[in-house]
Amino acid sequence: MDDLKNVYEDVKEKVTGIQKKRTHGVDGWIQNVEATEKEVNDLLAKGNEEIQKICLGTCCPKNCRASYKIGKMMCGKMDGVAELQSKANFSVVAEPLPSPPVIERPLGKTAGLDSLFDNV
Repeated sequence: MDDLKNVYEDVKEKVTGIQKKRTHGVDGWIQNVEATEKEVNDLLAKGNEEIQKICLGTCCPKNCRASYKIGKMMCGKMDGVAELQSKANFSVVAEPLPSPPVIERPLGKTAGLDSLFDNV
């Protein structure tokens, strides 16, 4: 998870460093990483709770089935993290921002303001 977090930070820095708009692929990847990180943190919290519930001070958990399910879910999340890391090779992380529309208005010659321009 630490490797994925490092790649995530690198991609975010690239996007903010060049101050451009993220591509849809990068945006979706960043959202997936954030969701996966939240799920992994929740699983780690559940795992820590199960560790606290040991039976009579031994290393045997009270609920073996719950510990087993948490372990299986964690293996699945590890596969998801590896998949997200493999998808992190972006050739383009951001697109240039569109230029603001400019409406050119032809202006006539100003009359009567020559004396004001000379004072400035």
